[in-house]
Amino acid sequence: MIETVEELRDLLRGTFLELNDIVAMSVLDTGETVLAIEVKNSNSFEAWSLLRNLAHQTGRWPVLTALWVNPSQSFDAQLRDADLFNRFYFQGECRDSRRGDNPDAIIEASKAIDVEKYLVGFPLDDSLSIDDALEIALEETQRAFGKKPLIENRLVFLHQESLSTPDDIERWFFEWEIKQCPDPLSLPEYGLRHLEWFEPEKEALLLMPSMRGWETPAYINWYAAGGGRCNSQLIIALLEEWHSKYGAELVAHHGTMIHLVVAHRPSTPDEAFHLAWQQNRVAPCTTILPGISLRDHARALLHTNQWFLHERP
Repeated sequence: MIETVEELRDLLRGTFLELNDIVAMSVLDTGETVLAIEVKNSNSFEAWSLLRNLAHQTGRWPVLTALWVNPSQSFDAQLRDADLFNRFYFQGECRDSRRGDNPDAIIEASKAIDVEKYLVGFPLDDSLSIDDALEIALEETQRAFGKKPLIENRLVFLHQESLSTPDDIERWFFEWEIKQCPDPLSLPEYGLRHLEWFEPEKEALLLMPSMRGWETPAYINWYAAGGGRCNSQLIIALLEEWHSKYGAELVAHHGTMIHLVVAHRPSTPDEAFHLAWQQNRVAPCTTILPGISLRDHARALLHTNQWFLHERP
């Protein structure tokens, strides 16, 4: 693993990043170092791709992050003010058996996480009643496909089909649409707009202390890990699972938003729906803010190799 600014400069000589500012950042009191490169948002993904291809030489995973700071400051000052490794939000998480809030403790705790069991155990969201969820699903299916299921008695229907949550409703309608409608997996008129990546005005490209990009949320807090139901060790375990299943690679971490590229899309509609459900469990703003149904999110995941997850206050 390269450790110094000078080593990184030697590696970048002859590339479009060779003259960019580079800063070595200490990670709390862990003894670890992150190397940060100043990048322009016009070529930030190109910069990420370059360092991704050089990762076998750097020994470090590249991650873009937004700098919500005064742009007139020096790059070094911007990084200091950003305070990227602050433990404040980590301290408010549900720790479970986690021994502490430093990166090593979070990463170690992630190894014991049963992702599926944890996600199923999340408290139910009661902001939408089962009756309202059914009404919305009927309207959306009618609008998208020109027809809808004929349900004479809604209470009997819910009981017979064992539907007790809005997610159950979404899954049932997704399966009905696949069986009953022409071209049920095609993208709706709004396409993939809700998965478009956010482009901040100012970014840094961070070279993390290992090649395991899924461990980045142990260093920089993702807002989705808070709220009393989730934590950073679950996020790490989930990202590692997605890496194993889909070749998912973390490209950007902007505090409330993360970007990933994937090598493999879900292979079946059922798999896509389960993936959409996982993403919605940890980051419901991904679908709620743009007004996207869970089944439309599942459809989208069958058509793209770029993911966008968003969770905010």
